[in-house]
Amino acid sequence: MKVLMRVGAGMLMLAVALIGVSFGVLRAEGVGEYDIGDYNNGKHALASETRKVDAGVSTIDLDGPVDLVLKQGSTPSLVVRAEQNMLARVKTVQNGSSLRIDAEGHVFHFNRPMRVELTLPSLQQLSMHGSGDSRVSGFSGDKLTLALHGSGDIRFDGQYQHVNAGLFGSGDLDLKLLNAGDVALDLQGSGDISTSGQSKSLTARVTGSGDLDAEKLLADAVKIDVLGSGDSSVYAKQSIAVDLTGSGDIDVHGNPAQRQINKLGSGDISWEN
Repeated sequence: MKVLMRVGAGMLMLAVALIGVSFGVLRAEGVGEYDIGDYNNGKHALASETRKVDAGVSTIDLDGPVDLVLKQGSTPSLVVRAEQNMLARVKTVQNGSSLRIDAEGHVFHFNRPMRVELTLPSLQQLSMHGSGDSRVSGFSGDKLTLALHGSGDIRFDGQYQHVNAGLFGSGDLDLKLLNAGDVALDLQGSGDISTSGQSKSLTARVTGSGDLDAEKLLADAVKIDVLGSGDSSVYAKQSIAVDLTGSGDIDVHGNPAQRQINKLGSGDISWEN
């Protein structure tokens, strides 16, 4: 019994020592807790950098764990905010009308979000591939293309005649559209799409496991194809065409007079007034 007690005590001391060493390593690598002084001084202090961007930029390609705050304004501006040691890793490269934003190298050891604050006169296309979140507001125009491939979220508020938005990852897409002409939504990932506002037409294709919430987008005409397991909710004022071959359910609001239904899958269609 005494031998077992000695062995147990020895293992306990070894475990405590290993925990202490591991905590020290994590602290040295920037993963552990930090005092307030660590944030205000040295490599973990927050810093900002103003960079050049032209007014002709209208296409944004965002990659990596970088948050984007994108606003409409007549005077273009670009400000990068991050911890001092991470600031140089946030790359912003302009090529004609396109601006690419990404994080260089492995960026696991940061405690404050890396953020780009961007102001542009116009926006035609935004593509996201990383884990950062984007907030876009104030833009208007003829045509807009949005593509979400990563785990980050996009929140968009604007007015366009033609909107084409696709979700191919696990992030969520939230669209607030004012008086849109035609809206096309492609949901292939596990994330959700929610949209509100008004449009003349809505064309939606759901092939993934994510849900489509378009009940608050008041569309005159709706065409929806559901091949996946995600559930959908739409609003149609005048007409709707449904092609249901998947297992997802569809809720139709608005009581449209014209209804064209093709149901081959196991999902259900319900009509809500």
